[in-house]
Amino acid sequence: MYVVISHHYVIADHLKVGQQALKEMHEAMKNYEGFIKRHNLTADNNPLHVTSVTYWQNKVHARAWDDGPDRSRIRGYSSECWTEPPHRTGFTQFE
Repeated sequence: MYVVISHHYVIADHLKVGQQALKEMHEAMKNYEGFIKRHNLTADNNPLHVTSVTYWQNKVHARAWDDGPDRSRIRGYSSECWTEPPHRTGFTQFE
C-alpha cells in the first residue's frame, strides 16, 4: 500500500471553495485504478489547515493520479484558495 499525506493551508475568504475542491478531488480519485480511500481532516486548532490522507494500492497508481487531467483541472480552478502549494509526502507500507 502507498499513502500520500498532504497538508493544505486555505485562505480564510476561500474556505468553502477550498473544501469543495478537496471533496471534488476525492470524488475524481474514485475513478482511478488503485484508489483505496481518502480522508480530509481539519486541524482542531486551525480550521484553515486541512490534511488529506489518501490510500493507493501502490506508488504507480498514485503517480497516475498525479499526472492525470483531473488533478490538474481541480488545482487550476482552486489555485487562489491556498496560501502556498500543498506539502505532500508519500509513504510505502512495510510489514
